[in-house]
Amino acid sequence: MKAVCACFGVVLCLIGLLPTNGLAHEKGVVPCAVDVIFGDDDVGVFTAFILKLQYKNTSMRVVRGVSVLIQDKDGEVFKNSDAVCNIDAGGLVAGDTGQCEKVLQIITGKMSKKVGYDVWVDMIDDQKAQLLAAKKCEIAGVQYQR
Repeated sequence: MKAVCACFGVVLCLIGLLPTNGLAHEKGVVPCAVDVIFGDDDVGVFTAFILKLQYKNTSMRVVRGVSVLIQDKDGEVFKNSDAVCNIDAGGLVAGDTGQCEKVLQIITGKMSKKVGYDVWVDMIDDQKAQLLAAKKCEIAGVQYQR
């Protein structure tokens, strides 16, 4: 019995030596989407394109964010990003599922006024065509709270 306990203690000791740089490799594909948000800033109307996904924390540590490969409906990767998870609570605790999001693009009120209405609409249409293709996100890594 002592030999088993000694081996178990060595394994725990070795696990303690593993690097804890905040990242781990967890892979999985989850649905994701890009929301288009309009609002007012100090100069005029802004448009924001925000990546959103739900993530299930299966670890025993608080997850602050994820690294994602953004895919279209066919699974082709067309962009990569990170996303912050459960912003208001400071991360996802063990066992929780919550929203992770990232602002991918902002067209500010200043820019919309500078380029004019027609160009602003064309810019929004162009970004929508690119970013609304997001259907799936592959989780490439996880950032844990330190």
